[in-house]
Amino acid sequence: VKVVDPSGMVGTATFTINSFIDSNFNGLSDEFEDMLALNNESINEYFDADKDMLTDFFEMGISNTSYLNVDTDGDGLWDGYDNSTGIGELSLGTDPRSWDTDEDWLSDSFEFYGRNITTENLGTIHVNSDPCTKDTDFDGLDDYEEYMAGSHPRMADTDNDGLIDGLDVNPIKWDN
Repeated sequence: VKVVDPSGMVGTATFTINSFIDSNFNGLSDEFEDMLALNNESINEYFDADKDMLTDFFEMGISNTSYLNVDTDGDGLWDGYDNSTGIGELSLGTDPRSWDTDEDWLSDSFEFYGRNITTENLGTIHVNSDPCTKDTDFDGLDDYEEYMAGSHPRMADTDNDGLIDGLDVNPIKWDN
């Protein structure tokens, strides 16, 4: 495209127009469906009823998750990926069939999204833990115990007093 402004300056630009034609409104382009047909492949292998970015074929035959429910285990994370965030069990490496992948009594979504804690030396901060590791900071307190104590699950010595949280009677307050 060539454009001339009122002062006589000329500018050119090249651009592409991409179109997406989906005459049966199933989320797959007509062009893609035609390519499937040419290869004798089924469209059913590519359909995603719950829109969690996992095909129904994959959910029924491989992952054993619900193709009608974006969150099979009810932990607050989509089985595949949430389109709006890019976050899901698949991206985190958690088990979409278990609400608590690392079996520490905290749901996968609670560990990933986290919570606020208040400690003497850190003040109030937001923390999270690894939903695939029972004791994220390997300090001897599992993530549930860190949650109950109000300590930092990614900091082995939350109060920075020289005692790791697993050995500290009060891991959020400096001990002399």
